[in-house]
Amino acid sequence: MVLPWVQNHINRLPKDADYHHLQTLSRKMKFQTMLSLVPLFALATFANASTLLRQRAVNCANPVGIPDSCDFFRDCLQARVACEPEDYPMGVAFQTCTAFQGPQGQALSQAGQLWAGKMMECLAQDLAPDLVAGTWDDHNDGQRCQKIATKNYKAHPRCFVSTHFCTLPPSDWAKVVAMMDPKAFTEIDVFHAGLLTGLWCIPIIVASLLGA
Repeated sequence: MVLPWVQNHINRLPKDADYHHLQTLSRKMKFQTMLSLVPLFALATFANASTLLRQRAVNCANPVGIPDSCDFFRDCLQARVACEPEDYPMGVAFQTCTAFQGPQGQALSQAGQLWAGKMMECLAQDLAPDLVAGTWDDHNDGQRCQKIATKNYKAHPRCFVSTHFCTLPPSDWAKVVAMMDPKAFTEIDVFHAGLLTGLWCIPIIVASLLGA
């Protein structure tokens, strides 16, 4: 069916109008049709992007297990706070998380591998609420990366013990310690976290031995 304005235009053409003029009119119609579709394509693209952002926001707000916890430290935390590569998000948390996915992590017992996933999930979820709330969005705060590290190191004892690190085979303890950078133990936050974890584990280990 020919649009009314097109029919009117054709009716006004001289009877001897050449074929070239009709071709020009046809191209004009096609161009206008394409222009009318541009807003639809833009709307569809925007809707798809919005969906992806919402999915990413959900992951950032509630990372679960590995590899989601690893993605949290790189794609959520580091992407937002932009710390240096050697700082806590990438230099410690992400590096440790990915190590648990590699040969060192696979060398752990089955219980140890389950523990690693739960422990990294616990550490990621410790930071997720502050990240979503924008606590570290002030890039003029030169201490924000250290604040993130200090906060998460304080969660280490709780995350280690609540996920049953204390009852893992001793061989797993040794493998987990071997995965850590020896230099890290010179930092007060790391030393304090390790010491507190050991103290919390003592009564659990004793109870386990007495109950055996």
